[in-house]
Amino acid sequence: MSWDTLPAGTRENYDRQRENSKRMFVGGDHDEVPIVPLVGSYAATDHGRSINKYYTEQENAIAWQLDTARKYGTTPYLNWNYSVYWNEDYGGTIRMPTGLMAAPAILNYPADTVEGADKLEPLSPEELLRGPTMERHIKGLRAVEAYSGKGYKPWQFIYEPFAIASFWVSPENLLMWVMQEPDLVHSIMRKVVTHCVNACEAVSLLYPGKPFKTSCATLLANSSTMSVDQCKEFATDYMKDALEKIMKIGGGSTGVFYHQCGDHADDYHLCADMPFPPGSVMHVAYDGTKPFDLLKVAKVYGDKCCLMGNTDTILAYTGTPEQVYDMAYKDAMRYKRFKNGFIASMACECPPMMSSANFQAFVQGSKDGGKMKE
Repeated sequence: MSWDTLPAGTRENYDRQRENSKRMFVGGDHDEVPIVPLVGSYAATDHGRSINKYYTEQENAIAWQLDTARKYGTTPYLNWNYSVYWNEDYGGTIRMPTGLMAAPAILNYPADTVEGADKLEPLSPEELLRGPTMERHIKGLRAVEAYSGKGYKPWQFIYEPFAIASFWVSPENLLMWVMQEPDLVHSIMRKVVTHCVNACEAVSLLYPGKPFKTSCATLLANSSTMSVDQCKEFATDYMKDALEKIMKIGGGSTGVFYHQCGDHADDYHLCADMPFPPGSVMHVAYDGTKPFDLLKVAKVYGDKCCLMGNTDTILAYTGTPEQVYDMAYKDAMRYKRFKNGFIASMACECPPMMSSANFQAFVQGSKDGGKMKE
């Protein structure tokens, strides 16, 4: 794949949007709020392709994302996001999505008993490099590299360490063991941290001497599943440990993307003492069932990094174009003057089956409300 294989104007849009984003991060002298919806598999369905194709054809997935950005005038989201990290590598099995199935599904967990979890050991960087998850990830990296050239900085999505643990032992077991077998969960989480560092080390083996971008999330550990103290003890403390170790091997030096997915009504502040190198972004999704008030988020993170928007994903899927436009416009108007910048986006990945009219309404509302030089 190369720029020549994409529709006319794709490269020009990429360069223009990239320059606008760079000016926001460097000096705040940008023309408009960068609009960076996490399109993922929406880029496939918007091109008449299946969700399965997004997860199995990385080169096409990146091309669809670039063309979606050209088509709507947004900043390309140049990563290929997988969703079931590191299950198969440890002996689990998955099934790729079919029909309207939104993501790959886990069929079997590699260690879904106390005995199995206790015996599980993290794989080495070399072993992970040969595994099925990294095989897919590498295809995504190479697909992006084809467009980025010599300046390409790879990325490694460590995901949420607590969620990775759930991919090993099952979410139900992990949440139950937090209450019934806390020592076992701590043991599992220490292994997950080692695994995360090894996975990032594997990327470094592919791209020796290059810094790499890092993304992480709080997904399963949230205000709907655990108490604030439990979220900290079993999830965010271990994420911080992993990030600090990853930083020592070059990870995140070009910024860390924090994605707090789901309900973080009470625990949204727990990432405050994480590393925030230049270029970092904080994305907090929901307060209960409503998009989190980012003015509240800014009191914790506004001096540390850029904040990403959280226009309601549910409304984007079920609402009318007029409703989507109004919310996107209001969000951009309300948040665009944050100290370290604001990026317009939705609360999570764009619903893959949302209408193009609603997607366009989100973009237009963000553009109209996000003008910086009025």
